[in-house]
Amino acid sequence: MRVTTKRSLTAAVAVSLLAIGFVESSAAMPKKVRDYDGEVEFITDGGIPNGPCLRLSGRMKGDFFDGLRRIDDAEGTKFLRGQLRVTHFPEKVLLQFVIRDQLCPEELKSTAAGSPYLTPEIMRPLRLTFYWKRGLELRPARGVHELISFAERVEPYDKDPAANLPERLTWNYEFLVPSAGVPLTDHFVIILRAQEGRIVARVAARL
Repeated sequence: MRVTTKRSLTAAVAVSLLAIGFVESSAAMPKKVRDYDGEVEFITDGGIPNGPCLRLSGRMKGDFFDGLRRIDDAEGTKFLRGQLRVTHFPEKVLLQFVIRDQLCPEELKSTAAGSPYLTPEIMRPLRLTFYWKRGLELRPARGVHELISFAERVEPYDKDPAANLPERLTWNYEFLVPSAGVPLTDHFVIILRAQEGRIVARVAARL
């Protein structure tokens, strides 16, 4: 004859309640959906040592991102195109971004000095480096190919020649990034460094 003790009944009830609570918690977890509409945007602010502050903004784009969506739910994160599950980047992606000067935020005002604008003399020594990031690991992005880099004049608000306003420029870049075999959960990191190696700006394109 099987004897059920009070202690075993209590344990069974506790396990049942825990299981019910887990199911309810999982069911209550909100489902988040993100559509990329052909591109992954990124933006960050930075500052030149003893120079102007800047903004770096752009996008990772390509046909691959058309119809791609990210879903976060109780089961974790997955990427879908329609009903098809996608796990890796395509062979290559296009990277476009612009660097422009801007007013310094309060936390950077004490380090800003000299020209408030990005000039060719300021930009020339800066170096761009690219990485893939997985967790805390940064690994160099190999084979990144520059397609376009040019400076473009910003039209002043006051077009009176007597105003004698300094020339302002934006700095435009386009790169082709090899990405075959890279999981969609990896981040593409852009780092802009000053000549002495100090990081001027850092941003990640992340899905």
